[in-house]
Amino acid sequence: MSMRWEDERYVRVYTRDTPEWIGIGWEARSVFYELCRKVDRTGTLDLGRHGVKGLAAVVGMPLDIVEPAFAVLLDDGCLERTGNV
Repeated sequence: MSMRWEDERYVRVYTRDTPEWIGIGWEARSVFYELCRKVDRTGTLDLGRHGVKGLAAVVGMPLDIVEPAFAVLLDDGCLERTGNV
């Protein structure tokens, strides 16, 4: 089955590299970009009971990359954690 691009949802990505954005590191930027592709239209992703391990599975990256990157993104304000996890 071929891709029907006109039916696919897409996300926009800013292209300017500010010192702040570069400063969070390639790991955090990579996790953020992958996460943008996974969240729903409200920007929400339910990690369920697996937490950061579930996030690593969803974005397809090793936990040892995702765990510190997630902390950086939370600390920087790029992500917000809600709920019980």
